[in-house]
Amino acid sequence: MDFNDIRSCHDVKGHGQRTALAILNGRPPSSKDIAANPGLACLIVSQNPILRVAWHPFGDEPEEIERATISMDSLIEELASQGFSPEDSLYSLCESSLMRRTFWAHRGIRVVRPPAQANVGSQDAAGSYLHAGLLEFHPAQRPGQTLQSFADEFFEATTARPPIVRILYHSDQKQPIDFNDLRSSHPPVSTGDASSSTAVREKKYVLLAIVRLNGTKTKNDYVGTYSINGHNIIVEYEPPTFMAHRWSVRDAPFKYMLIYGLHESWSNNRTDFASLPEIATYPVSQGDVSFLGGVHDDLMGLMLALKAPEAESAATAGDTQQSSAWNVKENSPGYGSDRRYKE
Repeated sequence: MDFNDIRSCHDVKGHGQRTALAILNGRPPSSKDIAANPGLACLIVSQNPILRVAWHPFGDEPEEIERATISMDSLIEELASQGFSPEDSLYSLCESSLMRRTFWAHRGIRVVRPPAQANVGSQDAAGSYLHAGLLEFHPAQRPGQTLQSFADEFFEATTARPPIVRILYHSDQKQPIDFNDLRSSHPPVSTGDASSSTAVREKKYVLLAIVRLNGTKTKNDYVGTYSINGHNIIVEYEPPTFMAHRWSVRDAPFKYMLIYGLHESWSNNRTDFASLPEIATYPVSQGDVSFLGGVHDDLMGLMLALKAPEAESAATAGDTQQSSAWNVKENSPGYGSDRRYKE
């Protein structure tokens, strides 16, 4: 069993699909040196080691961190052999020729569908259409432009229905856009019938992730993720090097990579997106956490007190192990998260 690949541990296409999805959503990359390569951590196949690591289950237990560290070190070594650096930003990785060739060029991922007469197998044709894989939304150049009007303008000419749409959003201090106005869009999708100019709004794209890209003001990329139903995902641990929360998409001037997913029409969910915050708080208060920690300490003390007198030395060793376990957690990739607690 390969513990570095979730597909060998869970049936990702059958009964284990929900479990695998929960693990992949809830466990961001973890390793002993995660702070050294935040751009790499934000992105995470034979030709593309990045995609291979995307199946890693990660985790913040000591043995999980050890396995993740080995995998990440191997990934960095493989990427270095192809000219990459651990300090490369998410943008550099996403827009690299490696990602374009092995992922964004995939027929089911392309945003723009090449004309039928184009030789999509040729490198020139593939390159010209791959350029449209990342759409640039620059409201300052079109005062008053919204995400919806941007989608209306771009998608009018395409029949593609990709499961993922990436938008490079340039925020502007004079024209800030509220988070709720970036949550979703209904792009017009043409029927593909050349004799018809009618566009049908049959698809909805919802925001799945925001990455604030590094720049002159910040050296790290920061990512926030969302469920298909709009909730900000609170993962098991949140490394502050790339999952800090004291920022907003309204901050300007910054560049953000907005990643949207196709919302299936069969979903009967009627979630009011406007009621969901950009950054969720923990569902418990900090006082509750302190109380539960005290209960844990009391129970551990009681268990040690119940040990036989002749095992006193073992109890002392056990107490040391308890302290060590807490230190491991405190030194886990997620220690120091700045997500707020419930008031």
